[in-house]
Amino acid sequence: LFFQVSLADEISGLAAAMYTQHPLLVLLFYSLIMIATIILMNMLIGVLVEAIASLAEKERSAMQIEQVKETLQTILTSGEEEDGNESMISKEDLRIILNSKTTCWALQEIGIDVVGLVDTADALFAEHAEDAQYYSHDKKLTFHEFMEVLLHLRGDNKARVSDIVDLKKSLNRLIRKVEKMQTQKESQ
Repeated sequence: LFFQVSLADEISGLAAAMYTQHPLLVLLFYSLIMIATIILMNMLIGVLVEAIASLAEKERSAMQIEQVKETLQTILTSGEEEDGNESMISKEDLRIILNSKTTCWALQEIGIDVVGLVDTADALFAEHAEDAQYYSHDKKLTFHEFMEVLLHLRGDNKARVSDIVDLKKSLNRLIRKVEKMQTQKESQ
């Protein structure tokens, strides 16, 4: 019965057989067919709506990211001639970028915590040389690298295993650096 109703195969023959048993069974049978059809139709509509909503969200996010890129490039290239090379962004450039209300608003629109970005600026532009005595905060990022870092810092991103591995590497690097400095201090 289930397969015949769900596949709508030979419904009239099945209804005729039910009518011979009891006429009210036919009414119940056609009600079952209507309910099953409506449920199936609603499930398909729900799947389609969810897929379209997901696609629309991705498109909206892509448009916002493109708007942020254009805003950042406008701020970074204002007063400078475009020489065809990809511009390098320093900590000072980040300060200039964050002085623009338009940029701060655009960054917040794509889910970047601007206050958190200011707080992590030292870490973003820190050189991680193993043999360096102290960390240098003069590192420069290409525009592409800078955008990757910004998009990685969005609040709606989920932590991944690679993020934990990167954190572990950074912590190990810092521990080795502290141990090295401690050994040097003890030897003096």
